[in-house]
Formats: sequence, C-alpha cells, structure tokens
Amino acid sequence: MKVKKVLILTTNYGDGHLKAAKSIERELLIKEPNIQVNIINLFQEAHPHINECVRFLYLKCYSKFPKIYDMLYYSTKDIKRNFYINNLIGIFGKRKLKKFLREMQPDIVLNTFPVLAMPILYKKGKTKIPCYTVITDYGLHSQWIDPGVSKYFIGHEVLYNQLVNQGVPSDKIEVTGIPVTIESEGITAEEFTKKYDIKSSKMPIVTLLAGANSVLSSLDKIVKKFYSMEPKVQVIIICGKNKNLRERTCKLVEGRYEDRIKVLGFVDNLHEIMKGSDIVISKAGGITTSEALNMNVPLIIFGSTAGQERENTKFLSKSGCAYYARDYKQLLDTLRNVLENRKLIQDMINNSSKIAVSGGSKKIADSIYKRISKINECVEIGSESK
Repeated sequence: MKVKKVLILTTNYGDGHLKAAKSIERELLIKEPNIQVNIINLFQEAHPHINECVRFLYLKCYSKFPKIYDMLYYSTKDIKRNFYINNLIGIFGKRKLKKFLREMQPDIVLNTFPVLAMPILYKKGKTKIPCYTVITDYGLHSQWIDPGVSKYFIGHEVLYNQLVNQGVPSDKIEVTGIPVTIESEGITAEEFTKKYDIKSSKMPIVTLLAGANSVLSSLDKIVKKFYSMEPKVQVIIICGKNKNLRERTCKLVEGRYEDRIKVLGFVDNLHEIMKGSDIVISKAGGITTSEALNMNVPLIIFGSTAGQERENTKFLSKSGCAYYARDYKQLLDTLRNVLENRKLIQDMINNSSKIAVSGGSKKIADSIYKRISKINECVEIGSESK
C-alpha cells in the first residue's frame, strides 16, 4: 500500500501559522500513524537571510508602526492575483519548492500561510499535485486567493460569502473552523489552583498573554493596577519566548505582588491555562482567538491592532465574544466593568458557543485524507488496467 504524503508550507512570521500546521499534522497522524507529513518554512529554506530580514521588518512594522502596516494591508487587500506585485512575490521559493516536490513526492500540498509559489506552479501545469489553503484569520485578504488553489479551509461562514464574491467557486470552500489543538480532558478547579499556586478558587483568574502583546511600555502600570484593583483578581502573566519580558516582569512581581500574580515563560499547555481562567487578555491573532472561542473563554483584546488582527477584532467584537481595549487604562476599565457585571461574562460565553466552529484540525485532516485516498485509488485502478 502506497504511503500517503502531505507537504505543509508555513512561515515563522508569528507563531500562529506553525501552530496551525502542527495541529493538522497531529490529526493526520492520529488518523493514520504511517502517513508522512513534512512541515517546511519555504521562505526560510529558500532564502534564509532575506526571510529573516523580511520577518524582522514585518514584526517591527506591525508592533511599532501599526498605521503603516494598516496602510499596506488595506491597500493590497482587494488587488487581483495577476497584479505584478503578487507575481513577483510568487517567485520567492519556487525553485526550492520544485526540489521539495521532486524529493518528497507529496500527494497534497497544504498552505497555512499564503505561499504563492505552489498555486503558480499548479496553474502553469508544472505540477498536478493539488494545493489546499488554510485561512487562519476571520478577515479575507487577496494574498490568500489564487485560481491554483484546489480547496480553501475557512474558520467561519463570514468568509464564505467573501470568497464567493471574489470569484472562488463554492465547491472549493469548506467551513471547518481554524485549526487549533484543544485537549478534551481538562483539570478540575482544585487541581488548577494547586498546579499554578492559585490562592483562592473563588477569586477571578485573569490570564494575560503578554508575550503576544506590546506591553513593555506600560508593564509597570499594568502589574500595579492589576494588583490593587477592585474586585481583587489573581493574574497569570504568560511571557512566551520573550526572555527580556519575563525577567523584567519577575523583578516587578518578586517580593511585592507574587501572592496574586504568577509569571510564566513559554508554556506548551496554554489551552489548560485558558480553560481554567475567567478572562483571557490577548492580541487578536487568529489561532489564539480561535482557541478562546472553542473553549468559550471570555476575551479582552488589548493593544493596537492592525491588518488581519483589526479584522479579527471587528469580527469578535461584533459577535459579542470579546471586548477591545486600546491602552492600559481602557484595559483596566473594561476588566473592572466585566468583573462587576457577571452577565457580560456569561454573554461572551454564550456568544462564543454560538459562533465557534470546533474541530477544525480534524475536519481538515479528514478532507485531506479523503482526497489522498481518492487519488491513490485512481492510481491503483490505472495501474491494474495496463
């Protein structure tokens, strides 16, 4: 029996695209342990120095100059795929991708980032391998769309009409939900308080995903205000891979606030912490917000948003699943208001359960597996008829 092979193209422009790839890989391996899945950062493999430069500029532009990022995002949001800039971008990684296709011979190529090289090869007849795309946000940008894409996996029906209006045939679209990994088994409130050294299960638990936010400029104020605010809260601050942020936060908390404020670095069980929290404060990345939606966790989006995260914020706010706070003063006012009016929390939970499309990773894996099985079946029938 032929080994099934999947090539997933992603990037390191933020953690979300890789997390989506890993989540789908996990479901594919659960479905068939022998399946061969390769996850590749194509830009990094093809042009490592250029990629690191672009990544640095991308992240700096987003965090330091959101208005410029917004301008670039919205000025290209609706341009057609035959626009010369899009074709120029498609050149990057094309030669390297041809090499990977020859060596790996995948049955399907899946994008969790708008990598243009694969659809261009497919359109030009350079390959017959179908290309699938996972859109990891709740807003549509032209960079995701290409006639060479055989299937789009989307997070919500709101994107369905947008894709159809852009000329994408409806049979190419599947509403699967954004792929996230949510463990079905949680831990009890008692186990949670013990594991994370929480003093009281009766006091609200607020988790701040600080590693994903530009909070350094207002960190001192945020920590002090969190500790002194009424009603009293217990706070878990997750700094992610930002060592500088973690060291600075630990120094702030140590000896003064550590009885009710816990500081963590990178965690691989974020779903567990989010599930045990009363409120999560985060930026509006597609993966993180989808995790919150799938667990029905109330969300406050904090910090300046631009581009795709602005679109995510609009969608979540309009749906009643999240509140948005631009600065730390708005954050504290919003948090206080929500905690003093528990109905607001319950409303967010109810709204999340209504719009969340769960099981995205499994649905995508099932669709890919079904397509590969069909391809292999046709190959076997063709071989037998010779």
